[in-house]
Amino acid sequence: MEYAEAEYKRQEELARENVNAGKTLQAAKAEYTSLKARVAGLEAKTGGQRARLELLGIDPDRLSPDNFQSEISLYSPTNGYVTEVNVNAGKYVGSTEVMFKIADTEHLHAELTVFEKDILKLKVGQKVRFMLANETRERRGHHLSFRTRNQHRPQYPGTLPFGQGRYRSAARNVLQSPGRNRRCSSAGLCPRRRS
Repeated sequence: MEYAEAEYKRQEELARENVNAGKTLQAAKAEYTSLKARVAGLEAKTGGQRARLELLGIDPDRLSPDNFQSEISLYSPTNGYVTEVNVNAGKYVGSTEVMFKIADTEHLHAELTVFEKDILKLKVGQKVRFMLANETRERRGHHLSFRTRNQHRPQYPGTLPFGQGRYRSAARNVLQSPGRNRRCSSAGLCPRRRS
């Protein structure tokens, strides 16, 4: 770079004194500006690499052949437990590749399905007892809430989804299920029961 700059300035001086041809000056100028652009591009690339290293928690100023960091720490964006590892030591990982699967344990919920005929025996806020498939002890849950979900079969208006479940009823008196002994429209609207 220094040589190209000095050559360009020398050719410029010679051109002012009409000692050399304009062609030589143009060649020196083209060489100098080309090298200048190349250096600027390399500096920009180095700046980008510097930013990437800083993003990984590595101080580029402290890196040297004697002080080389071969390991970096990875931090998860969420708390939880690693449930699946998709990489091994020495494997190249792309920026879009999933390296680990992490189970977020801050909000756990159990989804239970119940028979259509038993839905009205449940109420919001009711405590639920359940057992996991791989355990023998019974667990307790709180704050029962309802959500209608289609179980890979069409859900027709005026009907409720069918499913299996186990629950402890909170009420002894149970109201009739919607649609039983009443006529409902095809949109699922049922006339109100008279009191």
